[in-house]
Amino acid sequence: MKAIKKSSLLLSVLCSLFILFIAVSCAGESSDSGNESPADGKISGTVIFSNVDSSSNVGIIVTLDKTDGLRSDSVVNAVESRSIESNSRTIVGTTVTKSDGSYIFENLEPGTYTVYASCSYSSEKAVCTNVVVRSAQTTVADLLNLTA
Repeated sequence: MKAIKKSSLLLSVLCSLFILFIAVSCAGESSDSGNESPADGKISGTVIFSNVDSSSNVGIIVTLDKTDGLRSDSVVNAVESRSIESNSRTIVGTTVTKSDGSYIFENLEPGTYTVYASCSYSSEKAVCTNVVVRSAQTTVADLLNLTA
């Protein structure tokens, strides 16, 4: 009975030491690098229908692509299928506008993005603007206008 208690105690101590060793090792790796990961940025903006009353600005699809500033086929496909879902790997996120036409994308890595506003009922189908996101800043995108 005493042998079982001693081996259980020894096993418990060894497990505790192993967990402590792993925790210290992981903490040491992150502090040794000296480089903090860049803080996430945000993009906010507004999309409006320029030729109808403001109550029509709700529900416009807004798509965010990580890009070098060039247009992507993923938005054309999304507009044609009238869907906010996409299989493109460059799509960072999709959302729909609030009643005032506003939208926001959060937790973005610094870099260049293209914001697309799309609606199958607009004459343009999609309009876009390029936005540069900087670390820990909110970037306000240009106003996007659609024609109903």
